[in-house]
Amino acid sequence: MRYARSLVIEAIKVVLWLEEQQLELADLRQDLVDEWIASGARQRRRVRLFLAWLQRSNVTGALNVDWDERLPTRPAIDDEQRFAILRRLLHDPELDPRDRFAGSVLLLYGKPTTRIVALRTTDVDTTPDGEITLRLGRGEIPLPEPLAGIAQALRDRQLTRAGTDGWLIPGRHAGQHMTADRLQQRLKRHGIERSREGRHAALLALAARLPAPILAERIGIHQSRAAAWARMAGSTYADYVAVRLDK
Repeated sequence: MRYARSLVIEAIKVVLWLEEQQLELADLRQDLVDEWIASGARQRRRVRLFLAWLQRSNVTGALNVDWDERLPTRPAIDDEQRFAILRRLLHDPELDPRDRFAGSVLLLYGKPTTRIVALRTTDVDTTPDGEITLRLGRGEIPLPEPLAGIAQALRDRQLTRAGTDGWLIPGRHAGQHMTADRLQQRLKRHGIERSREGRHAALLALAARLPAPILAERIGIHQSRAAAWARMAGSTYADYVAVRLDK
């Protein structure tokens, strides 16, 4: 009973928070969800069920609440192992394109399976110059080859089958995407035993190369979490400021 009451309380809190910003439930986007959760206590993650109800009611699009994860002291998958898995995913045409795409996005950009399965065909785009991009955060990331070709082929296949925009990785039932648990089971076949380990390795590698503000924007995580990854990777926001001032 106490837990059920807390679910209602967190739902009310997020509604009031939106009202303070003169926003409505229909305005709720993933970056706002991340911001609200990151700026409060862990109990805020209990809004997950409320967000799922909003999506089923067509009030909002797909919104996700990642499970609470403490930052590791080191990645469980080292780069040698990560690259070995990536090479097979990217270069073995015998593998299912869904697995190739999902595993590569997880190991390169650190996206959780809950976010990957919620991607739509419209999240893969082709620029006027012919470049293939993927929308992960607020902007679109240009995909390198051969991942670009895999993403494009997967998008085109799904558009041909469905005849309209839909899930990039559809599930067994019409109108639903594949579940995160099912995707994790599939990725285990390719050496990704636990997605969290591969994600952590990818995020540390990205944080070592990108300033926290850019990391947050590119892959769609909250700035405070990006800053934490940057600190673990040995980067600082001061480095970013210095680069900007030198321009």
